[in-house]
Amino acid sequence: MRAKGREEAGISTAAPELAKVWTGPHPHAVVENFTKASTHAERLKWVRNPDRVGRVMEAFFATGPGSTEKIKGSFPMTVGTVGEMLYENYQVDLEGGGRRWLSVSVDPDGAKVDFDAYARRGSESWEDLLSGKVPEAEVMRVQLKPGGFYLHGFSDELRWMNYKASSPDLAEDLDLYVERGGPAEAMLLEQGEQVDHVTVSLRAVGDSAGRRQFEITAVKAVGWVLAD
Repeated sequence: MRAKGREEAGISTAAPELAKVWTGPHPHAVVENFTKASTHAERLKWVRNPDRVGRVMEAFFATGPGSTEKIKGSFPMTVGTVGEMLYENYQVDLEGGGRRWLSVSVDPDGAKVDFDAYARRGSESWEDLLSGKVPEAEVMRVQLKPGGFYLHGFSDELRWMNYKASSPDLAEDLDLYVERGGPAEAMLLEQGEQVDHVTVSLRAVGDSAGRRQFEITAVKAVGWVLAD
């Protein structure tokens, strides 16, 4: 399912989750609490799967990118679904022009931030994937748009469909290719021109990593939130 605008998704009136009695804070309040938290203990209250992500999140804000990023503000963008979960996406603007994508579950028992999406965590580092140190990655978070680059090992346009992939963690775009007629292509085609945030599995084909070309072997989710 593609990400939708808030009104298109009917989040204010039609979403069944909102018909329930809310006992926890609403998503916008959780976004505010998370982005303004100054300690690890405070942030831990507002994330999904705190036992799993806690240690990584602590390092992210203590010595990683979060240690130097200063948040200017946030505003709502789109609504998405994964499995049975509805979530809202917010753009977080950083001082200096950077941005992050914050996804928060719509849950009457207490909305929660998906830290993996916020940190753009992957199963492998981009450095290891691009250097060829690892040949494939199960989970990578990228922004996609349709492309038209067919050269080298992916020159057959009848076999491959090209997408340009970007990320604030990449100095240059990548060329990703999905095999035509497969389930991954079907999921991407459903999104039309509005592909944008997608979580994918990637692998190099031969020496394609050196040319920043990878095959998309699976679309894990449309959006950066994965089901538990």
